[in-house]
Amino acid sequence: MFSKLRNSMLWFNLFVTGILIITAFMTIYWSTASKVFSDIDSKLNMLPSVDFSLDEEGIVDIELDVSDTQPSNDSIMVQTSEMFSLDMDVNGRIVAVDSTFDLSDHEYEQVAEQALYQKNSRHPVSWQGRQWRFKNIPVVPDKNVENQTEVRSKLTFLDVTDSYSSLTRLRNTLLAVGGGVLIVLFLISYVFANRAIRPLQEAWEKQKQFVSDASHELKTPLSIMNANLGVLFENQQETIESQLKWMGYMQKGIDRMTYLIHDLLRLARLEDKNHQRNLIPFDFSQMIRDVLAPFEAAAVAKKITFTHDISANILLKGDEEGVQHVLMILLDNAVKYANEGGNIHVSLTKIKSQIQLKISNTGSGIPDEDLQYIFNRFYRADASRKHEDGSFGLGLSIAKSTVELMGGRIAVRSEGGKWTTFTCVFRG
Repeated sequence: MFSKLRNSMLWFNLFVTGILIITAFMTIYWSTASKVFSDIDSKLNMLPSVDFSLDEEGIVDIELDVSDTQPSNDSIMVQTSEMFSLDMDVNGRIVAVDSTFDLSDHEYEQVAEQALYQKNSRHPVSWQGRQWRFKNIPVVPDKNVENQTEVRSKLTFLDVTDSYSSLTRLRNTLLAVGGGVLIVLFLISYVFANRAIRPLQEAWEKQKQFVSDASHELKTPLSIMNANLGVLFENQQETIESQLKWMGYMQKGIDRMTYLIHDLLRLARLEDKNHQRNLIPFDFSQMIRDVLAPFEAAAVAKKITFTHDISANILLKGDEEGVQHVLMILLDNAVKYANEGGNIHVSLTKIKSQIQLKISNTGSGIPDEDLQYIFNRFYRADASRKHEDGSFGLGLSIAKSTVELMGGRIAVRSEGGKWTTFTCVFRG
């Protein structure tokens, strides 16, 4: 599923960007080509234009219109090293050659034959290893000159080899650059598509794991209830009092399910961005003192030394109920996992604009490989103790979500066999 999504994003991005690149490169090429063709046409048009009209007797009258910048003589020609012209008679034979090239008549006849056969002067002809554009202009001999050979057209040729070679190089360069850009774009798009899809994939995997873990946690109490209910059905003749043991087991299963569902609903509310939070200032110092009392009593049973260093009159603006729940989760964990005869220390300080809460306990600690997963849902560093204390591994996930929702952060540091410290930092 995610591979299809990644590929769709990749090809869509490549297609859209490719279209933009192709459009830009085609615009560059065609604008350059239009300029080159315009220059070629301008050079070819540096010739007299020929006007055709009918006189009163219906005879065709051909008049040459010569510009002021062109010389008025029998052979009007803009002669350059890259141009030459051929005067052709009515039978297509060469009458005169205006050229700076030292070539035989046969060679000129070859290029004239190509031009007359092709007719479309927009396409160049190949001659002498080069490309030539041509223009065929009809002309008539001067009637005032006697014994003049009749000239019916003038073929003018322009060497366009360099111009066409430049366009070819430009085209090949654009194709090479475009291909290279598309390859680089493909690689970049592939990397970014993978990065874009990774959070979705991780969220999907977490969701699947969450559903699997929640189903497993619900399955255990349901199995207990089902087994005990079966015992009751098998002993229907017994009194209720004699079956209290089985009912007690069922009650424990119900309590576990209620506790789990309560935690799941709390997590859902914390992750609901539309849920309205009641953020009010409260005395954080006093709250900690109030919450500590019952846990200090529980610590006495394990001969744990409970110490604290709480700065007075520290105000915190946030979800009072949520922060209280975070305290209870962290203190409960500290009492559970502190070694018998160990120590628990709680401190609250305000440093500049930050409020820092630390809850530390001695004990076996958390293995380094488990630290990065400790805030994951249903995660328990010690799998062998799962369900032993009635918890589900959701407490630290709830604590992390609550603290981060208030713009704070929570972290854990553990030294094997020494101290494990949870640190919550809030904005003051």
